[in-house]
Amino acid sequence: MGNTLVIVGNGFDLWHGLPTSYADFKIFLENNGNHKNFLGDISEYIDESALWSDFEHALGEIDDAVVLGDSDFGGGGDYNIIRERLSFHTQISEKLRLWLSSVVIESSKELDHYELLAPHFKYLNFNYTSTLEKLYRIESSNIFYIHGSLQCSTEKLICGHNTSCPYGSYFNIPTGKSGLLVAESPENALIEYYEYTRKDSEIIISNNQKYFEELNDVSEIFILGHSMGDVDKEYFREIACHVQQNSMWNISYHREKDKDNIKKTMQHIEEECGISPQIEYITLDSYAFEKILCNKEIIWKK
Repeated sequence: MGNTLVIVGNGFDLWHGLPTSYADFKIFLENNGNHKNFLGDISEYIDESALWSDFEHALGEIDDAVVLGDSDFGGGGDYNIIRERLSFHTQISEKLRLWLSSVVIESSKELDHYELLAPHFKYLNFNYTSTLEKLYRIESSNIFYIHGSLQCSTEKLICGHNTSCPYGSYFNIPTGKSGLLVAESPENALIEYYEYTRKDSEIIISNNQKYFEELNDVSEIFILGHSMGDVDKEYFREIACHVQQNSMWNISYHREKDKDNIKKTMQHIEEECGISPQIEYITLDSYAFEKILCNKEIIWKK
């Protein structure tokens, strides 16, 4: 019998009643005066309706027209001014860390968490929080924090979009259209922003190839609270290509729309990896995790 991999997304923390939505992030920023400039700048250049509901994707959808303002794009725009307008992006990891470090890890669920998840399972955590350790007594050494962890104070928390820069790659020729050094052009100020805020999943996968290769003994996967959206799709493709081909995938979802999107993602993964996994979709309601775990008889018995 193969091993079990548990993949955790933000829906896992939200299910426990933790205030970890990006709407909660906005509230944190609003209630702390030290973050006033950051909140004002990021809200000015990114559509707020998207920003606080789909933060990572929204980072790749800045309003270029507002950013550029009256600058003469393509020639005489002030590179330094545009860089200053977008300087909020260098603070994102720090602000996320401050916010999530203020979240108290305690569950709103009346259940014995310690009995639900087995310590010998493999865990891949897309969150930065220590919910698995504090509520389920899972050892940190058995959890792979793919985007960084709050427990490592010097580690940059990875957060970003997967949008291709509409202005191409950084220019390395000496002068631009108006004789300016291209490095000082408004194009490059925008390119720098897009590159800095982009989550390069290919590099992350490459840097952690050994971890993915060691998933070859996994025959059952539980995806708890992750939408499997485009920003993180490459990770799931990589997982699928390394676990056993006939693995059982148990995937939770929140809404029917989410389920449809997850199905499309899995269809693409099956085609790309040439696999035919068993898949069960279970709605993410108030008892979804108990149903998933109990129905699959993976409750850890002492």
